Amino acid sequence: VMFQNITDAQRELIYSVMEPMPVKKGQWIIKQGTVGDRFYIVDDGKFEVRIVPDGEEDANNDGGNVVHTYAGSRGHSHPSFGELALLYSAPRAASIIAQTDGQLWALHRYAFKKIVAEQGARKDAEKLLKKIDVFKSFSMEDLKDLASYLCDAKYVNGDTIIKEGETGDSIFIILPGGSCECVRNGEGNIPIVSKLEGDDFFGEEILKGGSDKKYLSTVTATSKLSCWILQRADIKRVIGSKRKTNANMA
Repeated sequence: VMFQNITDAQRELIYSVMEPMPVKKGQWIIKQGTVGDRFYIVDDGKFEVRIVPDGEEDANNDGGNVVHTYAGSRGHSHPSFGELALLYSAPRAASIIAQTDGQLWALHRYAFKKIVAEQGARKDAEKLLKKIDVFKSFSMEDLKDLASYLCDAKYVNGDTIIKEGETGDSIFIILPGGSCECVRNGEGNIPIVSKLEGDDFFGEEILKGGSDKKYLSTVTATSKLSCWILQRADIKRVIGSKRKTNANMA
């Protein structure tokens, strides 16, 4: 149930951090009453679910009564168990014991929560991208694609992030807690200075028409900060995909 509302990007990241876990017949994967921190998907093999009833002891040291069996086969069924461990630390409600050799895929709670948190931040970034003129006509699905290409960069006080006149290949979104000084030349070469803070963006001028993709301002970090960076090549990739989709629907 907890995976029903995750995005495709989240699902791909989760797959990438799952760890293969070869198991042997008789191996205890989960023991009732112990605190768990992993969720498992059965790739291959059979696994018994055993429960010791409340108030009783595991006198035979076999995990108690068999209440269910998970059977996985490559290319076919892939049941899963232990999903509540991804949400919080709590004693396991049952024991899981391998009845055959096999293989599981394991997902650690820390990795799961980190992915969900990072993707949540990217969802906020989708709203910020919508404010940039060139992206205002983009659908939420297109903005989600753009957000999936965001990379995190860190700067310290005094770092020059972009420089006026330099050819640019990225736009930047400042994450909350950071600040920058933006300086650009106004009329009569009089410098115009402004302060940028969390959720502000800069460098978007490189996305406008024409072949001269140069930055029109110099932006310097005035604190320790993190930025989302979106490269022009990735933006062109999403725009190309968008046009191809529209052409196929025409």
